[in-house]
Amino acid sequence: MDASSLALGAAVEVGSHVMEDGTWLRHEDAAHINMAELNAVIKVINLAIMWNTKKLQLHTDSLTEYHWISDTLTGKARVKTKTSSEMLIRRRLSTFRSLIEEYHLELDVTFVTSGCNLADTLMHVPQKWLSRVNNQRPSSPEICGAAADTLTAKQVAEINHATRHYGVKCTLYFAWKINLTVTKKEVQHVVLICQVCQSIDPAPEHWTPRELGVDRVRHKVGMDITHFEGRNYLSLIDCGPSGFAVWRHLRRQDSATVIQQLEAVFCAIQIAHRQRHSFPQ
Repeated sequence: MDASSLALGAAVEVGSHVMEDGTWLRHEDAAHINMAELNAVIKVINLAIMWNTKKLQLHTDSLTEYHWISDTLTGKARVKTKTSSEMLIRRRLSTFRSLIEEYHLELDVTFVTSGCNLADTLMHVPQKWLSRVNNQRPSSPEICGAAADTLTAKQVAEINHATRHYGVKCTLYFAWKINLTVTKKEVQHVVLICQVCQSIDPAPEHWTPRELGVDRVRHKVGMDITHFEGRNYLSLIDCGPSGFAVWRHLRRQDSATVIQQLEAVFCAIQIAHRQRHSFPQ
């Protein structure tokens, strides 16, 4: 885990392979960096709980966080802090200790350098992003000439491509670095017709609202993944009058595991249907 003035970063590594990572923008801009580090600690603990992990080794490149977490786990020393956010810091440490005790986690904290911290690289902004959207020294002559007027759809598409197709908000943010007259509707139109954006996240597609309920039993099934006590379950609900529901535990939250559980449920239904019709009337 790691934190900076802009975002929080966390990465879960299992057997030298990064299984999951994430970055969250900081909303409390006035908060001290040490509080942001504690927020990152809670984020990575939540990720580990979602993976049903009991033995953890927490890596941090903050010496202050290392001593705070070590003292909280061992209880040998009182956490020393006299900042204006002392009570907020103690509340986060209390939340951290409650997660460890409630989920029976075995945690070992290790101090590492920034170069060995996997979460440190998650918050780095590539220099080519800055060179493409810098208002003072734009890299494209076309964008430089249009900064005084407005940006065309082609130039907005170039910004969207330069920012790796991260959606409307990210593209609009960097477009405003060049020209504040760009509207959100213009960026939404560019993202909507971009094939790369549609293949990554087809969020702009609008679906016609319909009713899930039907009059027949076992005619339509609603499916979703439910999170309960740190575990993932496949929820199947009959949309007919019966409202029968089935929960199947998922070892992994991926398509292969979901398909495996669906095949098991459908095979069980077919076997029950055949056995019911095989008995003499």
